[in-house]
Amino acid sequence: MSDHNFVEIAVWRDRECSQQIVEFDLPDTACNSIDIFLSEVNKFLIDNQYIENIHLNFLTNLEFSEVLAITCSKEIVCEHYRVNRETKELENIISRVKSMLICARH
Repeated sequence: MSDHNFVEIAVWRDRECSQQIVEFDLPDTACNSIDIFLSEVNKFLIDNQYIENIHLNFLTNLEFSEVLAITCSKEIVCEHYRVNRETKELENIISRVKSMLICARH
């Protein structure tokens, strides 16, 4: 028996989510951070030749692909940080879960 639960991910060509590119599962631990989530989606899409690996930055790869929306069956943790000017350390400003419909570009 697996230690992981899985979440359903769907990748779309349009914001209305009517033109699906692919649907796949990821371990639910990918939802612990928006950066991890998008990185894992990017990795899957590149490994399975849905998008090209044109840049080291996963956001750039997604931005220059045909992907316009990503949906997930579970909420994803979004954290926002800032640098404290006095201590020069990162401070967590906000930590919240977000319903997932990520849209790229206009």
